[in-house]
Amino acid sequence: MNDDTGDSLQQSLTLTENQYLVALVAFYISYTLFETPSNYLLKKYKPSRWFTLLMLLWGATTMSIAGVRNYAGLIATRFLLGVFEAGIFPGLVYCLTFWYKPEERAFRVAVILAGATLAGAFGGAAAFGVGTMNGAAGLEAWRWLFLIEGLPPIVLTPLIFYFFPDYPEAARWLSQRERALAIERVRGVAPLGHAELRWPEARTALLDWRLYLHHVMWIAYSVAFSSISLFAPTIVRGLGFEGLAAQLFTVPPYALAFGVVEGVAWLADRHEARSWAAIGAYSSCGVCFLIQGR
Repeated sequence: MNDDTGDSLQQSLTLTENQYLVALVAFYISYTLFETPSNYLLKKYKPSRWFTLLMLLWGATTMSIAGVRNYAGLIATRFLLGVFEAGIFPGLVYCLTFWYKPEERAFRVAVILAGATLAGAFGGAAAFGVGTMNGAAGLEAWRWLFLIEGLPPIVLTPLIFYFFPDYPEAARWLSQRERALAIERVRGVAPLGHAELRWPEARTALLDWRLYLHHVMWIAYSVAFSSISLFAPTIVRGLGFEGLAAQLFTVPPYALAFGVVEGVAWLADRHEARSWAAIGAYSSCGVCFLIQGR
């Protein structure tokens, strides 16, 4: 942001290209390490409490990035950001298993995942708007961006703490009959919220070859997607758009992706064709990446 004014994050902190890339990677290291432990703690302390803590710390850490003055501070805050963000998406997906059967989850997971995609669209628009604040109160625009984007998670934490539904068997807004129905719907095909995590079940999951197939697929997708999402403004600038306009032109792809994700997931659930949906999505992604590479 604001490369043309000399006030971008990299320029303000006098980072080399290598330092900037290391700072980006620091987030993914902690994110990878803390995803699984975070889901365990979610089950131990209840989703509403755990998500409240994660969102509070994530928002505070995001805002604290606005105050960093050197490379070491950026690395530390980026690493902590990954620690606190690691449990949010996998935790939300895990919570869906308490409420829905397998054939009902793809669309609902897509709503969560597409929310992040839509946030990418708003993020580009927000970056464009905040870019006009460069120099306000003596702060660079990128500092304002972190201050503004870190505030909503903090403000929303009371709502998460009091209203996030933990488990069907503990939902106060369901009648006794409705709670019994919600439990019976998923019994035998999904974990019950009050059930303890046991090593035999964990070992069975860890020895399931499908887990590692999904793992490889996710890595193959994430490497390319993360590269595009992190460097979208740079890519757009390479197409001839400069400054704030480069931020604004990152919005349409994310907005389009939102609709595609929801549509494919809905079809996958409706026709129980999740494998075909994955094959189609991965094939189209691969072709598009090859075209972009040319």
